[in-house]
Amino acid sequence: MIKYILLALLLININLNASDIRLERYANTKTWLQDADSNADSAYNLGYTYDVKIKDKKQAIYWYKKAYSIDKKVEALNNLGAVYNDLKNYKEAIKWYKLGINVEDGYSAMGLALLYEENLKDYPTAIKYYKKAYSLGHIGAAYNLAMLYHTTLKEYPNAIKWYKIGTDNKFNESPYNLALLYEDNLKDIPNAIKWYKKAVKLGHYKAINNLTLLLKNKDLTLATAYVIAEIGNGYTKKETLEYLRNDWKVDEETIKKAYKLQLKLDIPKHYKGGI
Repeated sequence: MIKYILLALLLININLNASDIRLERYANTKTWLQDADSNADSAYNLGYTYDVKIKDKKQAIYWYKKAYSIDKKVEALNNLGAVYNDLKNYKEAIKWYKLGINVEDGYSAMGLALLYEENLKDYPTAIKYYKKAYSLGHIGAAYNLAMLYHTTLKEYPNAIKWYKIGTDNKFNESPYNLALLYEDNLKDIPNAIKWYKKAVKLGHYKAINNLTLLLKNKDLTLATAYVIAEIGNGYTKKETLEYLRNDWKVDEETIKKAYKLQLKLDIPKHYKGGI
C-alpha cells in the first residue's frame, strides 16, 4: 500500500515539474523547466506561460507560488491575486494582493481596488486601494478613481480632482474623460473645449472629433485646422478635404488658412503635405 502511495506522489511531482507537451510551442520553456525549482525568474516565466498563454490556472498558481517561495519575487504576488480573482476565489485573491501591497507593489494595490469595485461593489474600499495604488506609483489608478467618482458615484468634484491628477501625469484618457464630464454632465462647453485640447496635446486623437464638433459653430477655421491635422491618422487627404468641402461646406480660402493654422497647433503631429 505504501509503495502505491509513494508512486502516486512521484507521478504528481513529475506531472508538476516535468516537461508538459503544451509548453513545447513556446520558446525557452524547456530551459526554464531545468532550473525552475531554484530560479525564481524561470518559475515565474512558467507561471506566466500557463496563466496567459495556456490558460491553465492551476499550474500557473503552482509556479507563481514557487517563484515567490524562492526569493519573494514581487511580481508573483500581483499575478496570484489576479489568477484567484479570475477564479472568483476572492478571499485568496485579497490575501495575495495584500501581500503585494505590504512590499509596496502598486500593481497589487490596483488589482485589489479593481476587485473591490468590479466584483464586490465595495466602493469605499475600492477608493482606499486606488489611492494606495497611486501613492505607490501606479498613475493609472488616478484615472480609475476618477472614473469611479464620475460614472458610478456621480461625485463630480472628486472626479474632476482625480482627472486633473491623471492629466498632470500625462495619462491622456484623463483629460478626454474630464472633457466628456464637462460636456455631457455639467454642460460646460468652454471647459469641455479646454480639456479636449489638453487631451489632443497628449495624443488622444479621438478627442479631436469631439473638439471639432464643439468648435465648428464657434471658430470654423480652428475646427477645420484640427480636422486637417488628422490627415494620415486614419484619414486620407482626399477623404478629409471631401468631408470639409461637402459635409461642412468649408470654402477654399478657409481651408488654406486652416492648413497653415494647424501647423502651429500644440499637438503631437501636424500634416505637412500641403492642400
